[in-house]
Order: sequence, then C-alpha cells, then structure tokens
Amino acid sequence: MLIATGEENKLLPLTATMPSPMVPVVDRPVMVYAIELLARAGIRDIHVSLYEQANAIESYCGHGERWSVQLHFLLQRAACGAAGALKRAEALVTETFIVLPADRMIDLDIGAALRFHRAHGGIATAILTRTTDTAEAPSGYATVDAQGRLLDLGATAAGRKVYSYTGAFIFEPAVLSYIAAQGVQECHIALLAALRQAEKTVYGYVMDGYWNPLLNFSDYQAAQLAGLGSAGRNPQVEPSLRIRHPYLEAGEMRPGIWAGPNSSIHPTAQLRPPLLIGAGCRSGP
Repeated sequence: MLIATGEENKLLPLTATMPSPMVPVVDRPVMVYAIELLARAGIRDIHVSLYEQANAIESYCGHGERWSVQLHFLLQRAACGAAGALKRAEALVTETFIVLPADRMIDLDIGAALRFHRAHGGIATAILTRTTDTAEAPSGYATVDAQGRLLDLGATAAGRKVYSYTGAFIFEPAVLSYIAAQGVQECHIALLAALRQAEKTVYGYVMDGYWNPLLNFSDYQAAQLAGLGSAGRNPQVEPSLRIRHPYLEAGEMRPGIWAGPNSSIHPTAQLRPPLLIGAGCRSGP
C-alpha cells in the first residue's frame, strides 16, 4: 500500500503545482523510488491511495507496466490520513501487507523487515530509523525494548535509544478492524493507540538504510546529494547517506556528471560533480 495522498503541507510552493509524491529527486519522482523498492522485493500488487492532484500521479505511473507491477489506484474524496486510507482499502486486504509513504525517501530492506515481522508473530510492525541531531520526524518518535516491542515515550523509555517513525509499517489484515470508519487518522497515532488499548503488542523494526522525510528544502537538497553521490559511487558518501540501488535516467557524460536528453552545454562551461543537467537545458560560455 502506497500512501500518495499528498495531505502533508510541505515543500511549498513546489507542491502548489505538483503532488508531493511527484516531486523529483534527481531526475525521477520520489514515488518511483518506493515503487522500485517494492518491485525489487517481489511485491507486484500495489494499491495506491490518491487525493491531492491525483491525475498527475495516474498520468505518470499508468498501471505500473514499466516497473513490472500492477498499480491499483484508490481515489479519496476527502483527507483521511494514512490509517484512514487503509480503512478504505479494507475489503481488498487479505494477507500481510506493507505500507510505504510515497513522498518520503525510504531505502528499506523489505525482506529483512518481513522476516522480523513474521518472527515475532504480532499483527503490527512499525518501521523506525535512527535519529540524528538535525532530523525532524514528521511522524514522531518511538523506542523499543530488547525484544523489539514498541514502548511509549514515558518513564519506561528512560535510558533507551529513541528512534523516528518513518511512516512505513507492516501489518496483518486484523489491524484494519481497529481503525474508525470516519475522521482523519494516522497510523502512528490513532491506530497504534487503538492497538495498545486492545492490549495488542506492536513491534518496532529499526532500519539501516537511507531515510529522508523531505519536510523542507534542506531535506530536499540532502536527498539530491544522496542520489547523485550514490549514483556516482562516491566513496566519500557515508553509508547512512547512500541509496543502495541508485538509478538515473540521464546519461553520465563524465564521472559524477549526468546530462538529460536534448541538453546543450557550451565547451567552455565549467562543470563540477556531483551535477545533473536536466533534459532540454542549455548552458552558455
């Protein structure tokens, strides 16, 4: 399940003319990274929740043929949050499923996360990431015990490492019965609270891969540098800032410099990597 509703008010004014899942990271929409992540894990059946500027996403993605997946679009008429979007797909969910935000960068090892989920035998796993001094967590913070059980950030969390919610989850279909039928509801708030109230254990899987919430333009610039640095196989890029399977549609004209089709670059132009020159761009002397 891809949450591509674009309900978060971020990256304005860029998102005034395009939905947040279509914001380009290097030369492809950020949503494409999530689709490819699922495809590489062998997940071919993908439901996509849409709300803001839905036509732009449908027009670009089609039915998913270019990634060898099947995209099923679920159009919302009102904002309802990530958990609300899951509730609207309840009739379609019959097995273990993964939820990914389509407007954040998350380089998750899905196979490892699924093994963790199946090993603990619970109905819910929140995907967490290690926090940094500058990281903002749009979905809040969490901590876990030695068995990976999610704990409230209260007295029981004293002395424990604190992690960020990524917005990704692995669920069993049974969790959907704990989501109210109406209202704006988020997974990390309303759904997890309902599960705790029902005394259902929720687990937290701490991922090692790259994560970026793309909340602001500092995040956005960092994502561009991570994409270019990973594609250029730059050994100076820290592992935590490296995307495992980078791919650029532009051609690499020299190490660390890519140019899109129909671009024109004057021979005297000074180009310094890492650099992407978009399709149809022209640079003078």
